[in-house]
Amino acid sequence: MLLRLRPVDSGPSYQSLVPFRTDSGLTILVNRGWVKAGEANAVPDIPDAPSGETTLTGMIRADEAEHQSAPIKQEGYQQVYSIHTEQIASLIDAPLAHDYIQLSADQPGVLNPMPIPQLDRGNHLSYGYQWIAFGIMAPLGLGYFVWSEIRERRRLREEEEALAALDADASTPSNPATAEAPAADHSPAEPTAGTDSAPHEHAAAHDDSSAVAAASSSHAASRRNRSRYGDSKPDHYAKLNKRRRERY
Repeated sequence: MLLRLRPVDSGPSYQSLVPFRTDSGLTILVNRGWVKAGEANAVPDIPDAPSGETTLTGMIRADEAEHQSAPIKQEGYQQVYSIHTEQIASLIDAPLAHDYIQLSADQPGVLNPMPIPQLDRGNHLSYGYQWIAFGIMAPLGLGYFVWSEIRERRRLREEEEALAALDADASTPSNPATAEAPAADHSPAEPTAGTDSAPHEHAAAHDDSSAVAAASSSHAASRRNRSRYGDSKPDHYAKLNKRRRERY
């Protein structure tokens, strides 16, 4: 019996399956190993299994599930697609144990012994460390962007409140001379024109410097907003600057 075209060593192969009857009368299926498939997946020459009394050493392997493809007979061999002992027992008309034996190296009748699975970690451990690092960095990066957005919105709100307060102060009339007008009737002397104009000039200069400082701060905030969001976010600072220029 042959296990048909099972990939081994990066290529298709055939594995030789033979029954082995023990001294107790139990018949066990033995996997003798593999041979590389020939041209066009042809079956190569496979030496016969030894006959007579033989002692074998191998590994017990669990029975495989029955393959959905039906067995075929080709090139003089009965060929199956899985090592399903119940199916193979029906084909050879002999009772078989549930599991099978895989021959170890240097055993009688062994072909190319089946390779042992690699048990070392290889590069999987480094990949695991990378994914752990990504898993830690992703929430940290998300938290940073959320914090940065909250900080930027808080700064925008504070600047808008400061601009609104500045606009309210500018729109409120303030005339100290009018407030002190009733007291001026009882004064023996009236202030000269030169004395009265100095406070007004100082207040006007103070208003102009405040407006320039507010406009400069708004322009800087507008540049920060544009450098961060580009044209995808409305520039409220530009609207406030335009409104301030129209007002003054």
